[in-house]
Amino acid sequence: MRDPRQPVNIDAVIDIEQYLIPELRKLETGSAKSNSLLLLIVTLVLFFSTGMISADVGDILVLVAVLFFHELGHLVTMKLLRYNDVKMFFIPFFGAAVSGKSANDSALKSCLVSMSGPLPGIILGVLLYVLFALTKNFYLFKAAQVTLLLNAMNILPIMPLDGGRYVDVLFIGNKLFRLLFALFGVSIFLVLAIASSDIILGLFGVLALVGAINNFKLNSVAIGLKKAGVRFGSVQELTNCVNDLRAITTALYYTFPKIFKPISGAAIYRYISELVNTLKFKPAGIPAKIGLMLVYLLTVLVSIMCALFFTAMNYHEKVVSIDSNGSEIKYLQRYSFNRKGVEVPIDENLALNGKGLAFGSDTTKITDVFYYAHGYRTGTWIKLDSLGDTTGLDFYSEKGRLDSSKTLKDGVWTCRAPAQFPFFKRLSAEISFRSQPIKSLHRHFKAD
Repeated sequence: MRDPRQPVNIDAVIDIEQYLIPELRKLETGSAKSNSLLLLIVTLVLFFSTGMISADVGDILVLVAVLFFHELGHLVTMKLLRYNDVKMFFIPFFGAAVSGKSANDSALKSCLVSMSGPLPGIILGVLLYVLFALTKNFYLFKAAQVTLLLNAMNILPIMPLDGGRYVDVLFIGNKLFRLLFALFGVSIFLVLAIASSDIILGLFGVLALVGAINNFKLNSVAIGLKKAGVRFGSVQELTNCVNDLRAITTALYYTFPKIFKPISGAAIYRYISELVNTLKFKPAGIPAKIGLMLVYLLTVLVSIMCALFFTAMNYHEKVVSIDSNGSEIKYLQRYSFNRKGVEVPIDENLALNGKGLAFGSDTTKITDVFYYAHGYRTGTWIKLDSLGDTTGLDFYSEKGRLDSSKTLKDGVWTCRAPAQFPFFKRLSAEISFRSQPIKSLHRHFKAD
């Protein structure tokens, strides 16, 4: 390669054969954990800053489990795509992150890896909420909340989130777009930092800005090397070709002189590793790029809709005391979409106990009448239509086992035992039975 600036004898700056090559080979045997670790730290800061996760042991365990599942998706996909040196590493009390290398990386493979964390997480979040609806277990609710919001956040087109990486690799040859895209992510961090008065988020914004500028410079170097025909499958392979390594090191010296004053083997390795990955990367063609973007946009849309629905639902519980004939009765009230959905008495152990009512969007109209005995479903549960007429009956035994169900259709009543139910209804009935007794969760919510 030729450079218009003052020529430099790189061998006078750094000993390529005696120092740099052994150093690069040693570092190549390690794992590049920085990106996954940065993502993990950003996620933790955001969740603790918003107050969604507290210092409560249960909350922290939920976050760790959700992060583990997210990273597990990346790990499994890397294994299936035959990435090399795939590892999951753990950060005590916080979670896990994944690293790996591909000998023949491409836009398609990179996009699959990026998507394999958030997409399974969104699906899991929906399933967790369904389980919560059946069991009323608070930690299933919290896990559903954290899983949906974490993965919806992660899939947004902001560097260094998974969605940001997905979009970035589709335009890996366009250095100006990548710079503007990275600066967009920086601006998001800085806006969030100012809005929340969070100095740590502000620090991430500054670091992201420095990273965006460095990546822009590095992309320019990669384009120059590609034009010169320099391409290698790995840093190890590059160390076997001293002349090309000398050319790359010279280009880095002109672009990032500070890493040579004093010489930082780790920084040189990091830049060379990124250059090698960029040079061997197989970009997406126009049809593939359009297809991958459509898939991404659809996934983002579904993810955001799920997260917004969960947020707008604003499920919470509270307890109110009502005086009845001189005695005080405590009622549990469940709220969704800022309206009361259920009201039922509770006993001294906070277990549901007595006749309960469920309301529709019009809270003056009752949709269900049901009964609990110290947390267990009991008696006849009645389903009503908008006119108050009975449309269904469920019959429960003393300990909450569903014995039979009757439904009214076209003026004819049909009675079925649980064994005759469709699979998913039978499964949900069994999960509901196993999760008893049902108790008030009001102490977990600020709305109390």
